[in-house]
Amino acid sequence: MVESGLRPIQRISRRGLIASGMFAGLFAAAGKPVAASTGGVLRLGLPDGSPTDSWDPRGHSGLFMQVAAQGAVYDCLTEVAASGELRGELAESWESDRSGTRWRFQLRRDVAFHDGQPLTAADVVASLAIHGKGSLAAFVVGQIADLQAASAHVVDITLHAPNLDFPFLLAAPQLTIAPAGDFVVAIGTGLYRVEHFTPGRSALLARVQGHYKDGQAGWFDAVELTAHADVAALRAGQLDALGDVPERVATDLAADHRLDLAVTRGGQKMVVPLPPALAQDAALRGLAARAIDRTGLAGALGLVSGDHPLGPAQVPLPATLAYDPDAATFLARHGFDLSALPQQRFAGGLTEDWAFSAAAQAGAPLQGLGQDAQFNALLAALRAEGGSAARADMTAQLQALAETRGAALWPVALPSIDAHTRRLSHPDALGTLAPLDSARIAERWSFA
Repeated sequence: MVESGLRPIQRISRRGLIASGMFAGLFAAAGKPVAASTGGVLRLGLPDGSPTDSWDPRGHSGLFMQVAAQGAVYDCLTEVAASGELRGELAESWESDRSGTRWRFQLRRDVAFHDGQPLTAADVVASLAIHGKGSLAAFVVGQIADLQAASAHVVDITLHAPNLDFPFLLAAPQLTIAPAGDFVVAIGTGLYRVEHFTPGRSALLARVQGHYKDGQAGWFDAVELTAHADVAALRAGQLDALGDVPERVATDLAADHRLDLAVTRGGQKMVVPLPPALAQDAALRGLAARAIDRTGLAGALGLVSGDHPLGPAQVPLPATLAYDPDAATFLARHGFDLSALPQQRFAGGLTEDWAFSAAAQAGAPLQGLGQDAQFNALLAALRAEGGSAARADMTAQLQALAETRGAALWPVALPSIDAHTRRLSHPDALGTLAPLDSARIAERWSFA
């Protein structure tokens, strides 16, 4: 149980950035009108669907399942608004002890699953408890020492160590809630229920009537999701929106008067994993940091980055590291051709703790640093620190460790580019945690 002396927690907003500069005019899009129409079927084209997709949230990382799951069928305890502010979703309110170690979450009492059963604290406990080793949200649930249903609508959480940002972490896309933690049946509390689902291909979701978000969100009658759809389908009018469009394609689409492009910058970063022999040699790693053409990789919309997981939504990115082609040539001659190394994407979280913790867990780019005593001590101190100046200093130290000891380069903060027909309208502020308005297009957008 959480002891007396609880206090409500309020956090400052953490707002992402909207693209500007030479593309600003091309990519401008109107905000949602005061009197937008409701109804209709939203047809979405999404990348990275897989035949192995399922409603089990532990492996949800691609846009297809994030839009379908957290963005439509399921809810989390908390939600990050497009403004960057944290607000309750299934949690009505929360409070902690003064250290930020013990937390109590009050659940909404007007929430029901799609089968009509009411949401209970036991459902929340069971849903969070599935996230053990191997889950993409293990960095969140691994901080929990004790998880209890104190009553039908109260969840008590005790952490191993203080974390003042803990409610932000509960908005992670994997931490959705299902009845008794059972995700096999695809029953959630979200605005849309599952009518049809073919892994790796498509999904059909229908609007739930009498939902607790009525009048606030969910303006479509249904949502059709198609995996691996292309630009031709959008141009032919077979889709209303296409998520996560490459910049080279977006440049061409910008000239189509029937379409608008929405561009946001959040925590998505390009990652270039380094071979162990290169990462573990300080001199060679220093050469590698200068041997990659960050400006060239950034293009017109990306932002040059230091080699850490934080994006522009958290801190100003460091000054450009000067590209040294001689360093690239030297490394290539010694068997380290950086241009031949695979490039990956990493979606960092909204807070500094979220980004570093996700990057340092097993299988992530900073896995090695996750075993480093100095790194872990700094991360623990950051979680417990409430002063902005001290937090900034700790964050800078974590960045320095990632840039000097991390086994990867993070050369560019990538933009999220979404193409959509002008029939669609959206609010002025767009979420930056993922493409398509933090993957919540089905909830937040409407037909004009």
